[in-house]
Amino acid sequence: MTLDTAAAVDLVQRISDGDTSADAELVERCGKVLRFLARRCTRNEADAEDLYQETLIVALEKIRRHEVREPERLAGFLRALVKNLSVQRYRRRSYDVEKPSDALPDAPDERQPNALGHLLHRERSLLTRRLLTELKVSRDREVLSRFYIAEESSPRICQDLDIEPEHFYRVLHRARQRYRLLWEEHAEPG
Repeated sequence: MTLDTAAAVDLVQRISDGDTSADAELVERCGKVLRFLARRCTRNEADAEDLYQETLIVALEKIRRHEVREPERLAGFLRALVKNLSVQRYRRRSYDVEKPSDALPDAPDERQPNALGHLLHRERSLLTRRLLTELKVSRDREVLSRFYIAEESSPRICQDLDIEPEHFYRVLHRARQRYRLLWEEHAEPG
């Protein structure tokens, strides 16, 4: 991909601002490499084209929603997106494949969590919520719970908490670091 740091930041900003010519520029500058990566991930021309299209759509949506945390690393973001979408497609297909009923007659559906899985998930969830209340900085609690639990958009959180949008991911990163320290303190034996 032919994107230096300044060009990547500029391109992300223009797409975020709704400049449709920037959408076309993204395809022009990154399309060949994305197609190549899609072919490598799928090894099937039709699937590769679908993956390529899906990658472009998701990338543009994420850029417009200001979800690209490091615009200067746009090329890496796009590469990771192709790979992640490819893995998701593979997993979806593996679940959709019908298995002969006589092959595994009494095998449990592995997609359904078992009782232990439910219990562990519930315990982690309760611990997470408790640790969030123990965070000393109220903005940390608010940012983490709204972004990860309530899945609110970063622009809305920035507006409500009076955070500059360009500083949001720094604030989020610091909050996660403080949360991680609490988690590690709690997780240590003894």
